[in-house]
Amino acid sequence: MELGAISVDHLERATPEDAALLGRHPSTVAVLLPASVVFLGSKAWPPGAALLDAGASVALATDLNPGSSMCDDLPLMTTLACTHLGFSPHAALRAITRGGADALARPELGRLAVGAAPDVLVLDATHEEDLPYRFGAVAPYAVVSRGRVALGPGRSGI
Repeated sequence: MELGAISVDHLERATPEDAALLGRHPSTVAVLLPASVVFLGSKAWPPGAALLDAGASVALATDLNPGSSMCDDLPLMTTLACTHLGFSPHAALRAITRGGADALARPELGRLAVGAAPDVLVLDATHEEDLPYRFGAVAPYAVVSRGRVALGPGRSGI
C-alpha cells in the first residue's frame, strides 16, 4: 500500500489485522489462490471472509504453475472460496471477474457494460449458485469474443 502495490498474493498466513489493513486500502487487491493451498497440502486458508468484511478488494485465481498449483480450473476456485473462505456465490463470481481485472490493473476487463465489447464465457446454468455448488458440472454454453459470439448454439466447438 505504501509502496503502491497493485496486488498482494498468497495470503494464507494473513491475519485479521492484515485484512483490516487491506480493507483500508481498496486500491490494492488481495489475490486469493485456494488451489495452491490444496496442492501444497497446507492447513492454512486465506482469511477470505475477514477480507470481504473489511471491505478489501479481492480476486480469486488458480495460481497455475508447476511449483504450487497444477490447476487451471477457475470455476473450482469459486467452489473452494464458498466452502473454505466464507464467500457467497456472488462474491466468488465477482472475485474471479472484476477482482481479477482489478489485480491486473485492467479496469476495462471483468465487467459487462453498455457499449463494451466483452470476452465472456456463458455457462449453462440457471443461477450464479450453480457455479460453486455444481463444480465440474457446469458446461459452457457460448463464448463471446470482443462482443461477438465465437462459439455457441449453432456453431462448432461447444
